[in-house]
Amino acid sequence: MPAEIFRGQQSAAFQAQKRVNMVYFQYPYQESDDLKIHVPASYKIASLPAHPKLDRGLVIYNLSASQDANTAEIKRDLVMNAMLLGKDAYPALRAFFFAVKSADDSQIVLQNAANAGN
Repeated sequence: MPAEIFRGQQSAAFQAQKRVNMVYFQYPYQESDDLKIHVPASYKIASLPAHPKLDRGLVIYNLSASQDANTAEIKRDLVMNAMLLGKDAYPALRAFFFAVKSADDSQIVLQNAANAGN
């Protein structure tokens, strides 16, 4: 199952390889999600996503996952502190958002509890 079920707008952003204009964000923003998933007793959490943290100064991303018995908690923070970036900053910004998308696409793996011992 996906670790991040609330897809942000940035999942389809920055598809173009080159940029001819500056990048403009209407305002600085922050997205914070705290998701708790309670797994039925017939399943067990086999693995959680890695804990990527990306800090590029003006843009920061953090995804953390923890487990307690049959509950997984996923915390996700995305901070955009920039409003106007030059086109020379576009490759780094594009790479950052591709890394965010990759981390958001990470999976929580569930296993049937009856098969967990095999």
